[in-house]
Amino acid sequence: MLRFRRAIQSLGNLPCSRMLGAIALTAISTGVLANTTKDTAPPTKMHGSFTVSSVGDLINAEPLDVEHDADARRLAQILRSSDVAIGNQESTFFDIATFPGPGPGSPYILLGRPTLAKGLNALGIDMVSTASNHSNDWGVEGLIAMTRLLDAAGVVHAGNGMTLSEARAPRFLQSSKGRVALIAAASTYKQGAKAQDAIDGVPARPGISGLRVRPIDIVSVDTMRHLRAAWGQKQGQGDLIVSLDTPFAQPIEKRYRVGPHPRVIYDMNVVDHDAIIDAIRAGKRDADVAVFTIHAHENADNMDDLASGPPADFLVRLFHDAVNAGADLVMGGGPHSMRGIEIYRGKPIFYGLGVFLFGGNVVLTQEQQTERYEDGAQGDSRNPKDRAFKAPESWSEGFIATTHFEDGKLREVRLQPLDRKAGNGTRLATPIRAREILARLQDLSRPFGTVIAINGATGVIRP
Repeated sequence: MLRFRRAIQSLGNLPCSRMLGAIALTAISTGVLANTTKDTAPPTKMHGSFTVSSVGDLINAEPLDVEHDADARRLAQILRSSDVAIGNQESTFFDIATFPGPGPGSPYILLGRPTLAKGLNALGIDMVSTASNHSNDWGVEGLIAMTRLLDAAGVVHAGNGMTLSEARAPRFLQSSKGRVALIAAASTYKQGAKAQDAIDGVPARPGISGLRVRPIDIVSVDTMRHLRAAWGQKQGQGDLIVSLDTPFAQPIEKRYRVGPHPRVIYDMNVVDHDAIIDAIRAGKRDADVAVFTIHAHENADNMDDLASGPPADFLVRLFHDAVNAGADLVMGGGPHSMRGIEIYRGKPIFYGLGVFLFGGNVVLTQEQQTERYEDGAQGDSRNPKDRAFKAPESWSEGFIATTHFEDGKLREVRLQPLDRKAGNGTRLATPIRAREILARLQDLSRPFGTVIAINGATGVIRP
């Protein structure tokens, strides 16, 4: 299949007035998302057949050897057979020998070789999200260094920018069959990673498109009564808000709310939510196909990415809003585990695609390398055995989702399961293993009313 890449990156502004900010703060204080979009999705611009291949998290330090590795070659054949292939670039990569920035300061830092950009190109990945919890592992300088390599390789990236407006804006790729818009964000990210626009004389800050979310613990009436008594607060209605002091840092705020089923729910920041939805509208207006993706570790059980539970409630609301605003396809990344699939208004939503490439190079900071005490309780971080990380079993599963549109209408989604092999490589799962993975995906998708037929080693969804 012939296809060409001409990356046209939009750096449009998404203004936010002071009045909107005041309204948003009022809405947030009441715990209500005031502007959940009820749009009627704009009509499709796609004509004829168009396919999108979606893959999960890219956390590899070395590129796959497509030329000599048969497993990598089979993956490339699938991705290259689609009109556009999109993934979630989680780890940062650049040439450390010429890196102009300072060393990392936060724990668990990832670093990949600069050849990863060309490796994505060789594998057939055309577009990536660059918004994640590892985006600022090496500060702004690391993020900029990586995006320059992506630009040179012709891989379109979204979710980062020199300002918040740039980070939120859609980025475009002109395929042989139409123009594709990618809008990307992250709800899980480290402090200081979110980009900022200039305001009140304070200069703009490069970074990523962040969606601020606020967890709320739902508890029983009895539990709330005990909590209020423990914190010396009067019994009453509304949320219980407590502030936990931490040394040399801002207090941690905990919120509790009475509800019938104990769980964790999330409030979305209205300003961030509305700006993301506006970016999706803008992307669909200027493209034939619009794709939205977010890096979100949050789960319904508040267990971060070490659990494979259902997606957090805000993701369902956000993804529906994205489709209502014009997204033709929605991708969730971050938890490294599979989540369910929903077909909403004829558009596929992948709540979690799992890991696509795994095997990041973890760089130890000076603090970690000297984390040794007389009693030996901390171990020796220089010893690989003492700092080895055992990934959960759920991280070994994933899938490639190839969505086939015909004149803008969903025709089918084909799911090809992936399995990690020795050396942290990735391969198509064997038939037996594929059926196990697809059966698990069936269970995860059943709450969304999605039926997945298993045909040999492939899953198929038809509207």
